[in-house]
Amino acid sequence: MKLLTAAQGVPRWDMLRRELSVDGQVVKRFRVPAPNQVAVLAAFEEEGWPPRVFDPLPPQEDQEPKRRLRETIRALNQHQRPPMLHFSSDGTGEGVLWEWVDDRGCPIPPARLPQSSRAPPVDDSWPHAETT
Repeated sequence: MKLLTAAQGVPRWDMLRRELSVDGQVVKRFRVPAPNQVAVLAAFEEEGWPPRVFDPLPPQEDQEPKRRLRETIRALNQHQRPPMLHFSSDGTGEGVLWEWVDDRGCPIPPARLPQSSRAPPVDDSWPHAETT
């Protein structure tokens, strides 16, 4: 099994070209309007590709928000050539997660990712120790 095709960095959403890429390799190209998918990708790009973003879709009277987000996530996972990313709901219906996948589309556990692809450690200790 191939460990990873191109996960040395982070994904990139190019709004002008309407392309989702990883290390310069186009994974998905949008040729027709897809405003919900674009909103999710723009949110990830704006925030620097954190593991999770809040639902960026604006409310619409005729659509249930959680269902619309679920359908958007399903569409984001379709037609990736090659498949490198997997998007999923955070379980609350209020956020979107992403993760790397191998060439079969299976999630890659963080321990098997190259170090540069992993999220940096977070110092969540409080209060922070004073150094004097």
